[in-house]
Amino acid sequence: GSSVIFSTLKYVAIERPLTFYGIPGIVFLGIGIFFSAWALQIFSEQRVLITNIVLIGGGGIILGTVLMITATILHSIVSVVREKL
Repeated sequence: GSSVIFSTLKYVAIERPLTFYGIPGIVFLGIGIFFSAWALQIFSEQRVLITNIVLIGGGGIILGTVLMITATILHSIVSVVREKL
């Protein structure tokens, strides 16, 4: 059962990398920007840095960026391979 799920995920990741990695990347980037802006707002109003919010914001931005770069690179590779065949 698990091999079917993993092979399906692998197929989707190869055939549609922009959808598979890009959409979660945009979502994580949006979450990261939201939490970072919230942390900046709290800091500007109260002069207190809440580390949990900052870590979620930074992690979301990093993860979203990595996923979007991965989607772009894999899309480029798949496009080049398809053109050669």
